[in-house]
Amino acid sequence: MIKANYIENIKILRQKIPVGVSDALRALKTTYGNVEEAENLIKKEFLSILIEKTDVDADIAQKALVKNKFDIGASLIEIEKQVYSSTELILKRCLREKEYAIESILKVIERKIEATIQKDQELWMYGWFNFELLKTLDSYLFSFAAIAEWLSFEDCEDFYSAIGFHTQEVTEQIEIALHLPEIADHIRVSNERSTYFYEKYKNKKNGYSIAYEKLIEDAAFKQAKEGYFNNKRLLINSLYEFVKTHINQFP
Repeated sequence: MIKANYIENIKILRQKIPVGVSDALRALKTTYGNVEEAENLIKKEFLSILIEKTDVDADIAQKALVKNKFDIGASLIEIEKQVYSSTELILKRCLREKEYAIESILKVIERKIEATIQKDQELWMYGWFNFELLKTLDSYLFSFAAIAEWLSFEDCEDFYSAIGFHTQEVTEQIEIALHLPEIADHIRVSNERSTYFYEKYKNKKNGYSIAYEKLIEDAAFKQAKEGYFNNKRLLINSLYEFVKTHINQFP
């Protein structure tokens, strides 16, 4: 139980600085109840914690703490915005959520494009980001964005639709940027088989349905589709590593 003579000082201390009751009590006990000394002690501790978490100079950490009234969380965000790029922050916060990191980085890139396009340019096409606008990016960002957009499309729609979604550009980037020719081939073969059956039955009654039924039973398509899904995790991991390798190219 907290001694009665500490209760009032804890209230006073917590009005001066955002600190938990247990830490306030500990600081007051260390300083024999002196509120001012306890406040200075906690401020020094907060400074050390912030320097350790961010690896910045003491002056930068101190300014962030003062600006944010010694709120550790707010000060950490303040420093991260100064020191790290948007992509670096996403990677730091999504170490175990690679799909979410990729999706978040793609949104940063799309916002960057949105800020520069002319008024008469279409930002979205059929509910998806205008792929032609991605081609205005430099080679590193385009490689990432093309593959990331395709992965998002495949997740939200389905594999049967995705194999016809900018197949040539996407498979080229998978092969050239990520050095994954087998995965690129799985997507290409799937698209080729889909196109073959569509062209064969498109003029028949219920041609699309017939083509789809033939496609899902086609041995070459089934093998290619299985090959893709067996290696999808490799594709995601490789794209994530691509960002880390070329981090200085990302916003």
